[in-house]
Amino acid sequence: MDHARQTCLIVGAASKIGQAIAKHYIVQGANVVITDPLLTRAQRTATDLLPGATSRLLPTRLDIADEENLRTVFETVKGNYGKISVFVLVTEIGTACDRQNIPFDAWKSRLARHLGTARVAMQTCLPYMDISGQGRVLMVQPPRVQGTTAIELTNNLAKHGLARTVHLMAREGRKYGVDVEMIAPTQTSLAFTQPPAISVSKKQMRRFVSGSDMNVIPRGRRMLDEREAGRERFLRVFRFKSTNNPPLM
Repeated sequence: MDHARQTCLIVGAASKIGQAIAKHYIVQGANVVITDPLLTRAQRTATDLLPGATSRLLPTRLDIADEENLRTVFETVKGNYGKISVFVLVTEIGTACDRQNIPFDAWKSRLARHLGTARVAMQTCLPYMDISGQGRVLMVQPPRVQGTTAIELTNNLAKHGLARTVHLMAREGRKYGVDVEMIAPTQTSLAFTQPPAISVSKKQMRRFVSGSDMNVIPRGRRMLDEREAGRERFLRVFRFKSTNNPPLM
């Protein structure tokens, strides 16, 4: 796909996979916004990717946990390049999967904060996206949670939490004509290839029925075991009801 003259904003561009994605869009001819919580690191990344002064790269400081900072950066990008064509979010979910000695309940709260921050970033970006049909929001699935099994509980919960978050934001994206998808890229050195995106925008969510028997789901079918039931209860945290969210317009 030709991205010439399009604008791509990458959150977490200083990471290895972030740099690979940035290089992919640079080669395609896009204007690329390099963001990082540290401005000096964003500037160094931009210099490494495309040495010499260039108007095609815009290194800037971005803290996605700060909504005011998010809007400031999006306004700056709008002033420099116009609408954002591709918004790529390289999350820290992979890091959050490492429980170490953290109690499970505390770890769940930390994961919820990471997912909530990612959701706010995507939600805030939507009004600044290209609505001509080419706008895409891409959530990068960390390698750590790709292909996990039920035995790897924290990784599996993070994987499902990401999928739920992207699914919910895909609903919001449709209001703007913007695709919201999760991708699982592969990286070899600095060569980046993007396999077909895994779209969860049309995936039907399974309603969970609360009650004395938490293992019961609609139609009387039960969970396989308590582990699956516990996972379903935990994932309810990420099923945000539209009535709790202010309209984006």
